[in-house]
Amino acid sequence: MSIDPAGFRRIMGHVATGVTVVAARHPETGRLHGLTASSLTSVSLEPPLVLVCIQTRLSSHACIGAAGGFSVSVLAEGHEELSRRFARCDVDDKFRGLRFRTVHTGAPVLEDALVWMDCRTWAAYPGGDHTIYVGEVVAAGARDGSPLLYHRGAYVRVSPASASASVATAVAESRT
Repeated sequence: MSIDPAGFRRIMGHVATGVTVVAARHPETGRLHGLTASSLTSVSLEPPLVLVCIQTRLSSHACIGAAGGFSVSVLAEGHEELSRRFARCDVDDKFRGLRFRTVHTGAPVLEDALVWMDCRTWAAYPGGDHTIYVGEVVAAGARDGSPLLYHRGAYVRVSPASASASVATAVAESRT
């Protein structure tokens, strides 16, 4: 049995993901590129590595490949508009009017990010219509708050009451 792209997308939509902005500075033009991505995974603790998957047809893909580094800004609850802004292909300067900084690689880190990582490209692998970029985290930080999550085509919130209940249930089950 074969799974078509639309069916696979629908199935994968049932997996809740965090929402990030992956960005880089083009080494020749200095232009900032960024996109919304939900494919962030920790790979290794030593060295500290993460991976992101970037669709090959996007201009940000070429920029990340040329830059030798990228940033990941994990969006917080309430950052739906930022997610939508960086998901659009018809916005010329996605960073206009936003507060950001650079840390080590020159890639822009969003000031209001829940978590941020500045990464030096460690490896790149073909992954169908995406490239899997593995980055060595050279600087990072986090602040308190709840993440922006995406599930079944919509932004969703983490419920503190249900999170506490899940932990309590898991602790109770581990004692039996």
